Amino acid sequence: MILNGADPQAVEQAADRLAAGELVAFPTETVYGLGARADDDAAVAKVFAAKGRPAEHPLIVHVSDTAAARRFAADWSPLAERDEQAPRASGTLEAHYATQAKLRLMPAAALRDALRVWADAQAAAAPAARATRGAPRLAVYSRTVRPPTAAGLVARTMPAAPRAAAYELFAVLRELDALGVALIWVESPPAGADWDGVRDRLQRAAAA
Repeated sequence: MILNGADPQAVEQAADRLAAGELVAFPTETVYGLGARADDDAAVAKVFAAKGRPAEHPLIVHVSDTAAARRFAADWSPLAERDEQAPRASGTLEAHYATQAKLRLMPAAALRDALRVWADAQAAAAPAARATRGAPRLAVYSRTVRPPTAAGLVARTMPAAPRAAAYELFAVLRELDALGVALIWVESPPAGADWDGVRDRLQRAAAA
């Protein structure tokens, strides 16, 4: 059954199906999602069965507020405490996820130039200063640019496929934040409608 998402009655019908423990498919910015009541174990099991998803791969739980989120959280991390002050729902705020580090989005050529300048500055620094800096200061998330291997820099490769990039984006940003970096430099996604979702999320994160 296909329902019109712009029809309030259709939305109510979908909500009734969820309440009854059934599944509902819905569009997101990048892919279609399959939803069920997160507090209904049998309904959640239907999602795993329908998608053929391994039991050890967790699902995302969408909630309306912090109190609801805490109901499902086994542990409440410092990052969650930060997000609690500014909850972010896709498309409703200026930033979907605001990194603790300063995020800069730049084209491939500009990123290569910036990395070259950064590497020169690192090389010019006194060896003792480089050795005592501790946690990496710079993180790079790039698709075509290959950052140098250097102390103080951690790099992650953006998937070549837009769907895969969208799927992992916030997890990667949170991982880099957790490393304690001061800066996150991200290569701008390529032009094209397929990358619009990823581009929008990155622009919002950089604007935060």
